[in-house]
Amino acid sequence: MGEGGGEVVCRYTAREVDVVLSAAGTRGMGIEVLQDGAPLPAECCGADVARNRSGKAIVQVKGPRAYRLVKNPEHREHVLTLVIPGGGVALYSLAFAPGAIPELISG
Repeated sequence: MGEGGGEVVCRYTAREVDVVLSAAGTRGMGIEVLQDGAPLPAECCGADVARNRSGKAIVQVKGPRAYRLVKNPEHREHVLTLVIPGGGVALYSLAFAPGAIPELISG
């Protein structure tokens, strides 16, 4: 990202989302996670996302690794937005896990 920060927006159809990120420096950076234009609901936060006092869903990026962002209760279409407040962040990949797809389950 540039020095002024920015957003990464991705439409997806899945249950879970992981992302490989790194942040420059030793302090790391808090990146806000939105789903469908609103803060990621607490019940949908992946293992690396926490809600802050103002209700924002934040992933603290401290080093290069995979971060578990989203764990929705079911497989659906959503829009993921990562709000990056400043420069020095690199996004290497996004990974999606479908979970059970109701339309494909017979019985």
